[in-house]
Amino acid sequence: MEGESEPFTVKINFEQPDPTISKKGTYDPATNTITWTAEINPEEVTIENAIFKDVINTGQEYVNNSFSITPTPDPAGTFDYTAASNEEKSGTLTYTFPTLIKDRYIISFETKVTAFKGADLDQYNQAWLTHDNGPTYSNNAKVVVSVDLISKNGSYKQTDKKIDWIITVNPDKLPNLENVTVSDIIPTEPAKLALMTDTVYLENQTSPKVKTQLTASD
Repeated sequence: MEGESEPFTVKINFEQPDPTISKKGTYDPATNTITWTAEINPEEVTIENAIFKDVINTGQEYVNNSFSITPTPDPAGTFDYTAASNEEKSGTLTYTFPTLIKDRYIISFETKVTAFKGADLDQYNQAWLTHDNGPTYSNNAKVVVSVDLISKNGSYKQTDKKIDWIITVNPDKLPNLENVTVSDIIPTEPAKLALMTDTVYLENQTSPKVKTQLTASD
């Protein structure tokens, strides 16, 4: 029939977005650990030769066997942790993906906080992904580590005009506190307080509890 032509196919290649990576963390005062979580490739684009890297800053230590990835790539990748000891980092995490990935992955691991400066301390962590079109960097995630090193409260006894003071040291049970000294100034003005030296005791909160009277030489 006049005017007819053979069918043909038009191929249109759409440019895929760049993969992204994001970080967040949560602090658990009960264990003195931070759980860091990285979301990789939520766009589910094709990535070739991807390698995840994460530097553990000084003031934190990687918790052994805490690394996990979901879902597990098929075939599985390889994990490596290299410890270091300098002013900038305590180690580096590396996870090498299979040659080609297309899925979204969640990587998580834990670090133990080893350095404290006052009651609050900001801890940071950033990861990056090297690949054929990379690298791709995450945000520099921040976690506020709030620790309670010491607390004090008192109760007034009206009958004998005395105040019972209780000082709690290390209520968060942080490990490895060294060279701890507790100082308490007893004001003489305007309250005119006087310390009753035979009422000073040290009581540990571990099992079994032991209450020991302290003297001036202690």
